[in-house]
Amino acid sequence: MRTRDLLFGVYMVILYKLEWRDTHKIINAMAQWMKGVSLKEFEQFAAEVVQKDLIPEIRTELIEEIAHHKANGARNVMLSAAMAQVCEPISEYLDLDDVICSHLEIKGDKFTGKPLGKLNFQEEKLVRMLGYSEGYPCDLQKVYYYADSISDVPVLEKIGYPICVGPDRHLARLARKEGWRVIP
Repeated sequence: MRTRDLLFGVYMVILYKLEWRDTHKIINAMAQWMKGVSLKEFEQFAAEVVQKDLIPEIRTELIEEIAHHKANGARNVMLSAAMAQVCEPISEYLDLDDVICSHLEIKGDKFTGKPLGKLNFQEEKLVRMLGYSEGYPCDLQKVYYYADSISDVPVLEKIGYPICVGPDRHLARLARKEGWRVIP
């Protein structure tokens, strides 16, 4: 990865975290940023980031909650805006049943910079969750959903057990107002 590409990625994350730019624009800019990137190179990069940076940050209490849900017969599904190359290794590590995430178009061995369908973000997460739940009929009032961003509100409002993990300030405020469980 070129230094300027890494700096662009950091810049986009800062804009997102500080809420200085519309999140849809940030996500679309990040998708465009992938244009021309080799799938193989990105898979290697993603695997390294997942192993080195993301898996070590997964909280023990969340791993225990996932195991508790699994022991009680629940399907454990990751619903994320992130790309499959990041989500799938984390899902495998956590022994989840399924992943619903974003995909980018690939031609040959290169990303085109275009989403494959809609990116799994905000309302689209709700659409995909509802579509998935049709294949595995369930009572949404018995569903647990763990979220960290205000962008997850469409899903949080539809399920029975909304749980906010390290929530951004807007989600933390809403969680307090709604009485949702918060894991700081």
